[in-house]
Amino acid sequence: MTEYANPGVSKNVRASEDAGQLTYNRFTFDFAASYAPATFTNASSDRIQVGEVPAGEVLVPHLCRMDIPELDTAGSPTGDYSLGIAGAAASLRASAASETPVVLTGEDFLVPATPIGARDVPTPIYLSAVAAHATIAATGVLVFEQVTRPYDVTIDG
Repeated sequence: MTEYANPGVSKNVRASEDAGQLTYNRFTFDFAASYAPATFTNASSDRIQVGEVPAGEVLVPHLCRMDIPELDTAGSPTGDYSLGIAGAAASLRASAASETPVVLTGEDFLVPATPIGARDVPTPIYLSAVAAHATIAATGVLVFEQVTRPYDVTIDG
């Protein structure tokens, strides 16, 4: 497995300060940057960290948004991806073709039975390859706009 991350993802991640507060964070992953992969091809194991739910928070998927550039630029694209967490690669979005740019909003995200987030540790959000990509664009920016709320022991576990 190869994991790629924007070094700035886990820096300055804002968390809620009040019990009922929603918090917005915007993460970007630039394929032209030095931390980006030259390839994103290894089916079911390559993943890109696109966000992070801070410790003590849970994700509010229906308020999130994700812009994904065209990831497979071959004349005959083969790539698929999923969006989720390390233990459940498709927990936010099951496999989708990557030959066109995609914008995911509200109802495009799955609402998992178990909330995404934890009381004591941050929870990374990944875009994972689930089918090999013929090639990858050397340009384009992934943008993940996430909304979180405080972790509530009585609701979340």
